Amino acid sequence: MSRAQEKFCENGPVRYIRDGPWHTEVDLRSLFTALSLLCAFSLLSAADTPRYLVHRTGDLVLYFSSDIDPRLIPYFIEKTEMAEQFLFSLYGWKADRRIPIVFDRETDDANGWSSVYLKDAIRLLIYPPEEFSVLANHKDYVLNLAVHELTHSLQIGLVNGVPKWVNYVFGNLFFPSQLMPGWMLEGVTVYSESAIDGTGRGHSPVWRAWFDSFFRKGNELTLGELSGSNDHWMGGHIPYLYGSFFYDFVTRRHGLERMALFFDEMSDNAIPFLAEYEAKKVFGESFWHMYQEFLQKQRERLFDRDATAQAPFEIGERYHDIMVDLSHPDRYVYYGVTNGRRAVYEFDGTAATRLMTLPTASTFAAGDDQFLATVPVSVDNDRTRSDLFLFDMKRQAITRITRGESARYPIFLHDGRIGCFTVTDGLHRFRIYDRKGALLRTYDLLPFDAVYTPSFDPTGERVLFTGNLRGADKDIFLLSLDDGAVTRLHLPGDQYGAGFASAHQLLFSTEDDGRIVPVLLDLRTDSLSRLYEPVSIAIYPKILADRLFFIGFDNDGYFPAWVPLRPTAAVPITVERTTVAASATGTDSVAPAIEETHGWEGAWPTALIPDYNGGLSLQKIGVTLFAESDTGRRGYEISFGKAFGDTDTYEARLTYRDDDIMPSFYWQAYYGWYRATFGDPEHITYRGAVHDLRTHLSTSSRFNTLWFLTPSYAYRATHSVSASIGFRFRQETVENDRDDPTILPYDPRKSYSVQSGASYNFHFNFSPGSYLLFSPMDQSILRLPATISRDLWTGENLLTLTPSLTYAHLLDEHGKIGAITRHSLYAAFLTDARYSLGGEEKDPELINLDTFIYGSSSAVTVRGYRSGALTGRTVYFTNNELRFHVLSIEEGLGLFPLMVKNLQGAVFCDLGAGAGDLALRERSFIVSLGVEGKLLTHWWYHVPLMFKLGLARGLTEGGVWNVYVAVGNSF
Repeated sequence: MSRAQEKFCENGPVRYIRDGPWHTEVDLRSLFTALSLLCAFSLLSAADTPRYLVHRTGDLVLYFSSDIDPRLIPYFIEKTEMAEQFLFSLYGWKADRRIPIVFDRETDDANGWSSVYLKDAIRLLIYPPEEFSVLANHKDYVLNLAVHELTHSLQIGLVNGVPKWVNYVFGNLFFPSQLMPGWMLEGVTVYSESAIDGTGRGHSPVWRAWFDSFFRKGNELTLGELSGSNDHWMGGHIPYLYGSFFYDFVTRRHGLERMALFFDEMSDNAIPFLAEYEAKKVFGESFWHMYQEFLQKQRERLFDRDATAQAPFEIGERYHDIMVDLSHPDRYVYYGVTNGRRAVYEFDGTAATRLMTLPTASTFAAGDDQFLATVPVSVDNDRTRSDLFLFDMKRQAITRITRGESARYPIFLHDGRIGCFTVTDGLHRFRIYDRKGALLRTYDLLPFDAVYTPSFDPTGERVLFTGNLRGADKDIFLLSLDDGAVTRLHLPGDQYGAGFASAHQLLFSTEDDGRIVPVLLDLRTDSLSRLYEPVSIAIYPKILADRLFFIGFDNDGYFPAWVPLRPTAAVPITVERTTVAASATGTDSVAPAIEETHGWEGAWPTALIPDYNGGLSLQKIGVTLFAESDTGRRGYEISFGKAFGDTDTYEARLTYRDDDIMPSFYWQAYYGWYRATFGDPEHITYRGAVHDLRTHLSTSSRFNTLWFLTPSYAYRATHSVSASIGFRFRQETVENDRDDPTILPYDPRKSYSVQSGASYNFHFNFSPGSYLLFSPMDQSILRLPATISRDLWTGENLLTLTPSLTYAHLLDEHGKIGAITRHSLYAAFLTDARYSLGGEEKDPELINLDTFIYGSSSAVTVRGYRSGALTGRTVYFTNNELRFHVLSIEEGLGLFPLMVKNLQGAVFCDLGAGAGDLALRERSFIVSLGVEGKLLTHWWYHVPLMFKLGLARGLTEGGVWNVYVAVGNSF
């Protein structure tokens, strides 16, 4: 074989493994097709276990997870139909296509998602929101979730003209209304949910207080700031917040008809980002002009608003999330979250003392030396539930109380028992456990939409809590632990954070003229006393001695505070007392027609996606057919591509995934054909071809665990285990293109392999959080992957270890200075493969849009050296940076789809080592120093993109001065 032939076999598109025992000619393309069809049909027949119930209504198809109590299904159907009818009456929008809506209980999170790109689908997580979360501001969270997400689907999915024809040919790819700033997309949805009387965030005093805090501080956001991303602690909530109030202003000014016309005009824009142009055409004025008037109106509204407010005593600390245990008799104990610190504190009126650090807990309760917390954990590998843990600080012990019960709002009862709410299947219950986790008693609270903040009375006979029945305001409820009777105390407005001041007095906060005011209710006389006049909100009130403790709020966050106790004269009020039938769901609608899902329902082709990837020496064109089932648990992709340039290549790939067979299961078949043309030193030209067929089955499981160093320090770890088995056939040919008898024909090489493999990956994550230093500073990750594979055909083995550690630490409490270090070790055994180190941060191929958006700079190794400066069977490299915030710009040009966010700087040190074994004996090192400037921008309103200019110098042999420009995300 000539040197040219040897070069082709050595450096071909896929490395040659070894000769196999067979030499039979095979039609690879026919084999690929037959294997694909055979495996697809076998998998379809296996995936027959129903996971969802289905109801069809008009153009909507509703899916209900098997984790949801079937008694709730009529209620969910009723609310979905109500949402559809409401949006038609509001904007004239009606579903003109089949939209699946999935009601799920996958995680303990109140949220929803809507998608029109690629796949039309809405997903609603059925879990009640926390008491003061952004979603807890309405009478019926299911109705508002449905209205919110259906607004997205109908508004974004509205297409006409050229976009309609593009989607007709290629599937769901082009939606002009999706290319709008976040405040426009989210503002209309919050406006829609708030247009229903008494529901939605627009009716909440908490939502209003969030918004007003910007104006009280003189921190009003410009339209350019609003159209990008903001470093304020409210972060992603700001587009919802400003957008909802601005939409209300525009609608009152021009009417709903013109607002609906604006979205209709946007629907046929072949050129995106024309919202300002369409606004001038529809409203007769620009959004920028209307926004300036909107800001001025808010300043005028608040000018005299705060004249009667008292100034409380407060501490300087501010928290992004906060919760108080109102049952503790003689202490004011709260759980505060800020900049990665999650801890329980005691506030004594002068300072906050940390009692213990908590993991990502949703709710908590405090005893003297013990704490309760509900912490998300993995259940059955594909769901996340909040379970209850008991932390004993004195004994340094941890007891898990519940398992998979979706626990929330725990409480220490007076007799040593533990109580908490659960909402496992979408229905509420109050359960009592002993301190070893044994379930003692369950009380049904089935007709409730949400329940919050339990506390017990001094006699220990009743549990007090706030919450709301479906479709009703937030009220106060008393649960008798003796007979399970539930009594509703109804007062005007919404009630928050109730606790006992005495056996006959309730202390809580009530909604009053847009504020949340702490009050005292005497149950014997039904009289009410106001205890404090806050600027906006005073929540979680508690009386200790002669002082009123509470949680206040300003633009920087929540804070503990107190004022002298000076109640106003008691005023008689009307308190409606009714008994709640707690064992009935409250959903008496007529039973709808329900089916079970089987097979591959709904997984029809949804998009035909063209692809182009080009460089100087190689261009590639292709197309991918994408499809997914309505529930998102099954899907497939079929892709075909051809490359031009140095190598003539055809590739075909079929991927099928099915979470109903087992979690993260997928099957993949691949066929590739390559042909390269080259010449040897004697100028004889050769052509080489490679046929490569691969097919394999793979499955993986992922589960979370809590890692407790001590009861005060708990972190989350993720484990994943995967296994696969596959078949591969490969054939290589090399031939000359001349009829030259002196050139011997090359015998085709064939190789076969049946490979199996397994891997384990440990992933540890702790989040300190920084809004100023971008995403690299919001995570610390330890990965310990190990992979072993064996070729069952040839007996070859391969073991690889690739552990990595990335640790980020904020050096100041404001998140403006941070250090980040990344360490990676690559080691391969039972093989002669070698790794290489060196090279600068490289520019991504800008022709490839995905690469341009997401960047390729995560592939950095050791800057200041040329690529391949160091090699070894085992290599170690580390990148270390001191990052600092230089300047917050946070400005754009109105609705122009570009925002310059901030400027950062960094000094760094990179180091690499390579050797022939794991012990790094006979090793060699390379090390470099450098500086880097980082400009963070946001493009197209939603996409973060970082531009970097760096200077590096290698300090050892082979080191060079290296000036580089990079686009993408930092490591």
